[in-house]
Amino acid sequence: MGVTGMEHYRCPNCGRDIITDDRDCPGCKTTLAPVNVREAQRATEQAALQRRYDEALQTAKDNDVHDNAMIFEGHLKKSFAVINMELEDLYSFINNPYDNYLSYERQVEAQRREPAKSTDDRIRRIIGMTIFGKPSEDICYAALSIDGNGLKNYGDYTICLSDEKISSKATLLEENSYKFVHRHKITSNIPDRLDIPPGYRALWADRHKLAVAKLANKLQKSFTDSEYAKILLVNGKNRMMDDFIEVHIYEGFKNEAVDKVYGICPTKKRDRTKWLAVKQILTINGKQCCER
Repeated sequence: MGVTGMEHYRCPNCGRDIITDDRDCPGCKTTLAPVNVREAQRATEQAALQRRYDEALQTAKDNDVHDNAMIFEGHLKKSFAVINMELEDLYSFINNPYDNYLSYERQVEAQRREPAKSTDDRIRRIIGMTIFGKPSEDICYAALSIDGNGLKNYGDYTICLSDEKISSKATLLEENSYKFVHRHKITSNIPDRLDIPPGYRALWADRHKLAVAKLANKLQKSFTDSEYAKILLVNGKNRMMDDFIEVHIYEGFKNEAVDKVYGICPTKKRDRTKWLAVKQILTINGKQCCER
């Protein structure tokens, strides 16, 4: 399955049209951008996002909250990707400098985790294939945050990732991909994923545009910093009720990509020992570990 639509990605070295999801140019063998980045780079995708962003700013101006939109944008330009997990997984990941945080599919393939129940497993794979095609097997999912809060339905411990380590391989989707596919009635049986509407994905550097396009109509003049954070990432009663901007990271990352961890100090001695070990490792490596 090739890159979306008729607008081909060109090799930045030799200029050759790339019509597959290969990571190396078939002509000059240059390593290419991941498919999620290529798709977000498309001119039609970027033009559609710019239109939505401009319209959102005009709406903010009409609603007399343009200054708030600018404040929100300032926060967003410093936002980061977060992933929540349980303490056992956090301890294992932070304690092993050679361990890669892998996609769900790669973890199942490597027998590092059990697959989800049959129906959920099929849905996860279908949604990924619908948006990314075969490269979906290498996509890790995160959420966008401006205050270090993450999606607590996935675990009590939040890792915040370094821009430097992920920016070249991270893109964003306006919402949870499952909700997005259903909201836009996207199917996986149309060639080249032509049915994904443009303007809802963004490069990492344009994350502020996507968030403003999505949320400008929720801004209020009375907003405090914490309220900007709360409209960006909403923790629901369950995962389906969460609302957030989804971050797609190609090929995962090692624990050196973690800038900061937020979590709670457990009451059980065994768990507290693991939490303290995580804090010690992060401190030794010059990273922050904060208790909420």
